[in-house]
Amino acid sequence: MNKSLVPKIRFKGFDDEWKKYKLNDIGIFFRGLYKKTKADFEINNSNFYYVTYTNIYNNRFIKIDSLKYVNINKNENQNRLIKGDILFTMTSETYNEVGLCSIFNSDTDNVYLNSFCSGFRIIDIRIINSIFLLFLLLSIQYREKIIKMANGFTRYNLSKTLLLNLQVKIPNIIQQNLIGNFFTIIDKKIELVKEQLSLLTKQKQYYLNNMFANEKGYPQIRFKGFNDEWVLKQVQEVLTTIKSLKIKKNFESNTKLPLISQKKDFIDSYIKKGNLVEQLPIILFGDHTTILKYLDKYFFVADDGIKLLELSNSFRNFNLKFIYYSVLLNNVSQSGYKRHFLMLKNVFISLTNNINEQTKIAHFFTIIDRKIELVKEQLSLLAKQKQYYLNNMFI
Repeated sequence: MNKSLVPKIRFKGFDDEWKKYKLNDIGIFFRGLYKKTKADFEINNSNFYYVTYTNIYNNRFIKIDSLKYVNINKNENQNRLIKGDILFTMTSETYNEVGLCSIFNSDTDNVYLNSFCSGFRIIDIRIINSIFLLFLLLSIQYREKIIKMANGFTRYNLSKTLLLNLQVKIPNIIQQNLIGNFFTIIDKKIELVKEQLSLLTKQKQYYLNNMFANEKGYPQIRFKGFNDEWVLKQVQEVLTTIKSLKIKKNFESNTKLPLISQKKDFIDSYIKKGNLVEQLPIILFGDHTTILKYLDKYFFVADDGIKLLELSNSFRNFNLKFIYYSVLLNNVSQSGYKRHFLMLKNVFISLTNNINEQTKIAHFFTIIDRKIELVKEQLSLLAKQKQYYLNNMFI
């Protein structure tokens, strides 16, 4: 048996070799909308829709609720999408993003494709399963081949001619169906977890908006037993930057510690040597990114583009994590490469002087944040699982 025609992982009961095809043998490419003006896309209601570039880029299955309106005249000869069409991003600003594909797997009528993408339609769906083909084209070996086909300097474009000559290895239709269903289930799981993450994020924002005092000095939602008025204080009154003396330079640890920067990801990496921050707990503020992080365990600080904040002398008896969430609610917006801490210092935050109420609020949001982190971990695990099978179930 030719091992190059057999995948590393397959369903039980199948041991036959896969067959070689070119995309040109199994389907045809068609273009997206053409000869359209800006006015055709500015309407708010229509019987015609189109799939945007971002819908293809962000999703493996086209989101029908993200379709946009377009004007199509009776005399136009545009290519209408049908269920099973595979849609490609034909142009991108980077190599790694060109040639990403998604599937239009809906019976929705009167849907068209944007002009920066191309569609691929299978000739005989009795022989080729479009969902199987989608995930085959997303596997690492085929992504590498497609990326190499891209040409350009500031923008990279993909040739339909080269894509049509792409050789693919495909099993019989029964195996295709099984593999397509397998990845569909994984993708549905990923979407459900994403929805859960979105819901938790919205829930957190809702409580942030309502559990801190409004302009009248009282929050809309609060724990029972607390009814005193809140006060407004500027950030610079409540927080102060820690002194460099509290940071051990080039400290070498016996175990790896997290490296923290002003990037969006909470942890950059884990290392054994760096500038150790001993003053805990602490609030980290990204001076250029405006990212806020609350830290209560030893860490190495990544760069000097941050501010490390502790409670000022007048507020030593306050709960720092409560302060963190109040600042998070009132944080400044990122506006280019500038020193945002100068802006943050003058921001007013809402505070209760009752330490018991502070503690309850801080604990409440800690629980929400932990739920969010667990869901993110689940999402990351599913993404890795999907990538593992993409790398090993295709050839």
